[in-house]
Amino acid sequence: MIYHMKRLPGGSAYVGRLSPGCVQCAKGGKMVLFVSGICDAKCFYCPISDPKKMKDVMYADEMPLHEMHDAILEARMVDAMGTGITGGDPLKYYDRTSEYIRMLKGEFGESHHIHLYTISGTRKSIDAVAKAGLDEIRFHAPEELWDRMDRSAFVWRIKAAREAGMDVGIEVPAIPGMDRQMRELIDFCRRMDLDFINNWMWE
Repeated sequence: MIYHMKRLPGGSAYVGRLSPGCVQCAKGGKMVLFVSGICDAKCFYCPISDPKKMKDVMYADEMPLHEMHDAILEARMVDAMGTGITGGDPLKYYDRTSEYIRMLKGEFGESHHIHLYTISGTRKSIDAVAKAGLDEIRFHAPEELWDRMDRSAFVWRIKAAREAGMDVGIEVPAIPGMDRQMRELIDFCRRMDLDFINNWMWE
């Protein structure tokens, strides 16, 4: 199969079709909602700043949130087309995350596209955010699993997210020296017929 690479302003490149979340991000149209800095994973490349890492704090873009409705104010100020939910791990506090999703959808309507990043996921948490209105989930698979994803919990997590009606993808860094593992991860994504795989440079 021949893939034709396309480039975005800023130097990013892609093949195939961008996810709806990526389309809005490329336009600068998404608010970043940081629901908590708490995460059970200890990824060595985690880019979260010290004031946020492993602290139960909330931000909309870089504005600290004192109450949940402050996120509505920020979304209005930046004319957000949608929201990307991150952390920490948003599914660790899935009740809070679900409440944010319902609030944003209620305020801005179904066209306000919401995607979420997570390294975990139980059936209960995945179903909760889906029922709240989450459009797209991006699983962050730890690098030690890239060449054995078929035997990982991400198989049933992906299936559960699909059954819940969400777009599903994998998002991971490109780590030097892990080309073989990355190829195996991409092959896994193809076997699972994922909607997309995102790869960002880590140096």
